[in-house]
Amino acid sequence: MGDYATRTEMVGTVIGELTSAATDAAQATRGVVQALPGATIAIVWNAVTATAQHRASACKAALMLRAHLEKSLQPWNLSVSIGLASSKVVCGMVGSSKMRRFDLLGAAFTNALALSELAATWSVPVLCDPYVAEESSLFLFCIIGRAKITTLAASAPNRQVVLAELLSHRQMDEEEWMYQLDAAEKADPYANNNKAWLAFLTGDNERAKTTLSKLEDPPSDLKEMIQSNVNGRDWNVEYPVPFTAKRPGKVPAVGLPAGKPA
Repeated sequence: MGDYATRTEMVGTVIGELTSAATDAAQATRGVVQALPGATIAIVWNAVTATAQHRASACKAALMLRAHLEKSLQPWNLSVSIGLASSKVVCGMVGSSKMRRFDLLGAAFTNALALSELAATWSVPVLCDPYVAEESSLFLFCIIGRAKITTLAASAPNRQVVLAELLSHRQMDEEEWMYQLDAAEKADPYANNNKAWLAFLTGDNERAKTTLSKLEDPPSDLKEMIQSNVNGRDWNVEYPVPFTAKRPGKVPAVGLPAGKPA
């Protein structure tokens, strides 16, 4: 009886922490929370409230969630996995005159859920689709894998999509951030890793080889495939094994300082 009560209390506390953190992150980034069965919560941006930089808002919220939950879930040795995806959705109130609820339909939700599950498999806190990873001017990403996610690959059913880990916000002065973007991108420690993988995956092995030579410790699997003249356009990594990615083992989750654009 005591063990059951303890487990029940733990589950209630964990879900409470998750809900509280998600609500705070959504409010700070103009998002809308949708609670789902179990310990799964979805936040949608640019649907109910117009948000010009909605993908950047999602990245900011994910880093806020990661920072909060890594600390609050530590006593139970639990981790959080977050998936970020961008596409069109339909949202609004559904139901009858007696019972209604806010709901959303679309590939973004399905993809985000699939990415969160894949993030858990790969032991990655935040995994993003290629559209979210385009926010590389404000955030640091590292390409770490490729997988077939049905709705993401709808235009090319037999192709897999490149996935990236969201690592942190770029460190820039709050008042001078616009003038530091170019310098920050040049100083990106993951830039050549990402460029080499993208060149290889588009079949440009020569450019991939040139970019790879700029890395002090290049990914071993990528180096071997380039040397063996493997065509990246035809190569499929066995799901769910991620690429070799040379990145720090522990990257701090850094949210946007107050006053910066979301």
